[in-house]
Amino acid sequence: MLGLGTWALGGPDWPYGWGPQDESESVATIHRAVALGINWIDTAAVYGPFTNEELVGRGLEGRRHEAVLATKWGLTAGPTGGYPLSRDARPERLGEAVRGSLRRLRTDVIDLYYLHRVDDRVPLEDSWGAMATL
Repeated sequence: MLGLGTWALGGPDWPYGWGPQDESESVATIHRAVALGINWIDTAAVYGPFTNEELVGRGLEGRRHEAVLATKWGLTAGPTGGYPLSRDARPERLGEAVRGSLRRLRTDVIDLYYLHRVDDRVPLEDSWGAMATL
């Protein structure tokens, strides 16, 4: 497997210091990566927030079968949409989180769905137990 972590791909409001980015170039990057044999694409709901999963969804449209798709939950953006990030891995939040990721990624299957960070307020067994029900 060869992977592409898409954390650095973003849109015009990307909060991580890269400055504005062209979304079409980000999608083209995913297209080119898959064309070159990259077969693992990693993203997360908190990247952007949410816009990175949307970019990945557009980038894999029509090519979804060519890549293992990984995304994460358990981190949430702060009140202004960026930092500070907080941890929220409560089991009751999982359903909403995975449905949102599926919608943004334009798919009905996430190959690897994992916990971005452990939430110290929630027993890990509870977060993982909820994930096991998926």
